[in-house]
Amino acid sequence: MDMMEVADPDAVHVVRTFIRKEIASQLKSEFLNTVKNNSSLDKLVFNHPKMA
Repeated sequence: MDMMEVADPDAVHVVRTFIRKEIASQLKSEFLNTVKNNSSLDKLVFNHPKMA
């Protein structure tokens, strides 16, 4: 909005929403593959020493 002569929050919101949907649409398969490749059936256990 700093670059706009007159700030238009509604227009910024519309453009931001559009861009987010486009990114999600274009990268959907990559996002799904990332989730699939990083999924595990192992029980999640918090173990501070193993985090280092």
